[in-house]
Amino acid sequence: MKKAIIAIILVHLLQTGWPQPSGRRGPGGREGMVPPQAIHLRPFPVVVNDSEYKVYLLTDVMYDVMQFTLENDLYQAEFQTEITFKEEKSNQVFSRIWNSICQLPNFEITNRRDRFFLTYDSLLLPPGKYQVTLRYQDLKGKQKSTLSLNFHLPERRDIFVASPLFLESEGLKNLPILGQIPKPLATFSKVPFNRDIQIFFQAYLRDGSEAKTRITIAPKDGKTELFSLDTLLQINNNQTHLIINPPFLEWVEGGYSINLFIQNDDDSVQQQTPFDIIWFSKPRSLTLPEYAIQTLELILPEEDYKKLNSGNKSERFEKLMNFWKQRDPTPETAFNELMYEFYTRVDSVDRLYGMRNRTYGWKTDPGRIIILYGEPNEIDDQSLNPVKPYLKWTYVLPDKELTFVFEAVEGRKKYRLIQEEENPLP
Repeated sequence: MKKAIIAIILVHLLQTGWPQPSGRRGPGGREGMVPPQAIHLRPFPVVVNDSEYKVYLLTDVMYDVMQFTLENDLYQAEFQTEITFKEEKSNQVFSRIWNSICQLPNFEITNRRDRFFLTYDSLLLPPGKYQVTLRYQDLKGKQKSTLSLNFHLPERRDIFVASPLFLESEGLKNLPILGQIPKPLATFSKVPFNRDIQIFFQAYLRDGSEAKTRITIAPKDGKTELFSLDTLLQINNNQTHLIINPPFLEWVEGGYSINLFIQNDDDSVQQQTPFDIIWFSKPRSLTLPEYAIQTLELILPEEDYKKLNSGNKSERFEKLMNFWKQRDPTPETAFNELMYEFYTRVDSVDRLYGMRNRTYGWKTDPGRIIILYGEPNEIDDQSLNPVKPYLKWTYVLPDKELTFVFEAVEGRKKYRLIQEEENPLP
């Protein structure tokens, strides 16, 4: 039976929709303080003249923390951003306050933790060492946050290179920031996993008409270069820039380093920038390896499960990754769609059917069926029927129709499978 089940799941997990969790108060937004990982601030400086920089105040806000309301068929959130720069020696203060509106087309997107809304402004600042403070206030809810960082603008040198700026290019229009470039990410070091990311370099060079440039990217251990580029950049009005497109879709989560060397006549600059690729929307059950292995009990034959769950912690984790790697429908990328779908379903049924007595949702009858087959094509919900409470799900597969009937216990709190049928289709 389990061998048949695993054959079904490998095909069907990628063909069906996904049940949405219930119980949310409304689209997006949570009360109180916003978690620190939900807001990013990136001041990005460009040399203007001998005494000033134009600093772009790039700010990202996670969709899931904003409070959305439905207005004219769009889900809309409004918030205020205040950014203050205080120079350490002079105590001189520079600030910007602006309001932003985020509009999204559907409810599901408002709850996403891997999508951010970009808002930005700019300031003209002299060289100095600054204490920077961002204050975020949702204008439709109670969400607020404060973020602080230190920021240094050096006295103008013959060569000035800002830290690389990550760009999100997929499906996005260019924005009028730093000229026409794709959407910047307001982060120094956190890059989303499984995204087509570009990297923008901007440099000021006092003299010359061209600059020799070398860029490499490697894991933090530095053992293997994953990307390298040698090029000659043209300098116009003392400025030059470059956009590169490394194969981010092939790279797994973890730490990396960008190494930049730029040379102009007798002057040169070498810059090293560490960054992390982070799976912001990673299923919770997949972040806990022991639990991730445990859930495979549902689809593996007993002997195969025992082999997978044997050995020390690191050996079990390696077996878990190999199990899913062998079933990856797109092995040329780092993202495993089948693994993601499975553990997303585990998370969902744990929320929908999990009990406070530590009965996990995937161990319940309806949870098990949803993980294996997805959302039913037809639902007959008679859970509150006073005489015979039941829930009936029907699945229409290419060659057969499956029907599952559950007895409803205590209304919609618990279900027990009491009947299942399989009928071939003509």
